[in-house]
Amino acid sequence: MKKKIILGIIVISILIITISSSYSIYQNSVSASVLTTTGDIICELSVDTSDKYIENNEAYFIITINNFKTSDGELMITSSDIDYTLTIENTGTNQGLFRYIDDDGNTNTTPEESVSVERRIEKDKTTQQFKVFVTTDTNLKTDIDFKVKVNAVQADMG
Repeated sequence: MKKKIILGIIVISILIITISSSYSIYQNSVSASVLTTTGDIICELSVDTSDKYIENNEAYFIITINNFKTSDGELMITSSDIDYTLTIENTGTNQGLFRYIDDDGNTNTTPEESVSVERRIEKDKTTQQFKVFVTTDTNLKTDIDFKVKVNAVQADMG
């Protein structure tokens, strides 16, 4: 009987040691390391309109995207590259047609009722501009209501 008790204690001890070791090995193989990079995203949008902005009988306005701003006299620049989508669309009953030209000469050659442009702006202090021409399907003077929005996210660093 004593042999059975001693044998049982030995078996239980071996099981406890084995289970602990197995769990430790399992635990080590499941552990993972994740490295992420996050930063402050600064993507400032401004729209400059003027009745004097006319070129080749087409009215235009200027959109400026900056990756910096000044706050309390201190210059702050985005800490990471930014991917952004610039969208221009009609909001009123009179429908305008939009054609843009950016700093690099990229354009949508055919005017559209809604324009969506995807760009990247790097973390060095940068300004990107778009000249947006507005026309209508009539030759009459028309007020066009539109909205401009920018959706910015941290660029994929991989």
